Amino acid sequence: VNENEQLDFDVIVCGGTIGIFMATALQLKNWKVCVVERGKLVGRQQDWNISEKELDEVISEGVFSEADKDEIVSRKFNPMRAGFKRKEG
Repeated sequence: VNENEQLDFDVIVCGGTIGIFMATALQLKNWKVCVVERGKLVGRQQDWNISEKELDEVISEGVFSEADKDEIVSRKFNPMRAGFKRKEG
């Protein structure tokens, strides 16, 4: 980018898997999106955690189709919460 060049974006998104999904969803809605990513943005196979509700929201925004869901999801876990027992006394 030339230092004299003016940039015009509707939104700047930090990278990462979810950030890239959000940027894609916004571009599908004709937003001008800038993605800030630490490294070179390339396709990659990566594990990531997302709830079924969150995945359904990404699907509803058109980033993935409902038909893609079976291919995307490799493992399902029962919802649970982990925590520490409060120390008494």
